[in-house]
Amino acid sequence: MTTSPHAALASPQRQRLLWAIRSSAATTAAMLATGAGLPLSTVRFHLGELLAAGLIDAVPAPTTGRGRPVLRYSARTPEVADAGYPMLAGILADALADPSPAPVAAKAADAGRRWAHRSLPATPSALSGEQITASVAGFFTELGFEPEPGPGQAGPDQAGSGKDPARRAATSLRLHACPFAGLARRDPGAVCSAHLGILRGYLDQLGAAGAEATLVPWDTPTTCLAGIALAPAAVAAH
Repeated sequence: MTTSPHAALASPQRQRLLWAIRSSAATTAAMLATGAGLPLSTVRFHLGELLAAGLIDAVPAPTTGRGRPVLRYSARTPEVADAGYPMLAGILADALADPSPAPVAAKAADAGRRWAHRSLPATPSALSGEQITASVAGFFTELGFEPEPGPGQAGPDQAGSGKDPARRAATSLRLHACPFAGLARRDPGAVCSAHLGILRGYLDQLGAAGAEATLVPWDTPTTCLAGIALAPAAVAAH
């Protein structure tokens, strides 16, 4: 029996487990139970719901002995090529409906942020800087951007870098794919700004108070570069 992602994530415990899985390349039910402080039976039930919703995958770990193989869980990357366009269309329609005289890029970024606030669950507890950046990387993987985390590379030419030019991004994400590449190359001001707004809204939902996000469209012929500058408290916890 399938479960919708929204229904699966209605449980704060399942949200915590999904954050933990996103932050790890592969993990087991026992590891998750230890980290979450939950009974193993409870964790296995929630993992079943996440599997039914298509949010995670499970594969047997290699074993040389007898007995039931241990399953390793990882976050799933869904097919977004078709499903993502209604999302983007809704964001851009919201931006076009904005009667303010603001530039299109600013309207698209605000609309993307509003979409994230409406559509994404808020994290149930405080996250460290490391957990925040891992969650962002996992989320953009699910969206189909194939992010490669790296050290902060924010520079003065990065749009949205904030008022403090000396502040450096704690993390960069080189985006090796874009599910909307054709549109983004024709109109990066609208499409890429919408993605920047989604990133900012996702950071809001993670409780990353004071975080700054940047996005340089097509900083190379085939990639874009996102940056995350965390507030001092989050960086200290990184």
